[in-house]
Amino acid sequence: MAFRRLMGVKMPYEQQVLVYAICRNYETQDRQTQDKILRLCREAGRQYAPALFELVTGDRTVESVAMEHYMSATVLYACRRKLYERWFEK
Repeated sequence: MAFRRLMGVKMPYEQQVLVYAICRNYETQDRQTQDKILRLCREAGRQYAPALFELVTGDRTVESVAMEHYMSATVLYACRRKLYERWFEK
């Protein structure tokens, strides 16, 4: 699946692509980056952290992940937006 700009995320397209590529290549990242992805999924997703992790590191649509985890796609979109926006914070 190709990356499309996330319209609700307040960051430049280039930064969005960077976060997308890093998360999609989770397995090849160093331990520190993997820990950062997991931490951000826990912070942004809270009780939906497993669904958010599956979404940002996998190749599935928001709708299919949301249905599998019995949650609203709107909530999952909001969690993903939070993760992206928190990526460059300290």
